[in-house]
Amino acid sequence: CEQALAHLNQKEYKLSDDITALYLNPFEAEKEVIQYASKVNIPFPVIPNAKAIGEAYGVEGFPTFFLINEQGKIEKISNYQKEFLDSLKQ
Repeated sequence: CEQALAHLNQKEYKLSDDITALYLNPFEAEKEVIQYASKVNIPFPVIPNAKAIGEAYGVEGFPTFFLINEQGKIEKISNYQKEFLDSLKQ
């Protein structure tokens, strides 16, 4: 997660305008997520206690990225890969 967040927090990195990012944490309680977020910059909304969402999507490791289109269809699932994150840039 820290490597992915460092990548997303690069000064020149900006997500494409048609992408909305969310940070969901299905395993940590709100207090732990807030503590973690205070140590690292998470550049989008954070949703703690997202266990049901994590289970529904089969999340087993961190980070896991889902690219979901406007119709709600999953287009791609990826772990941290620089090339994947760079493909989402503006």
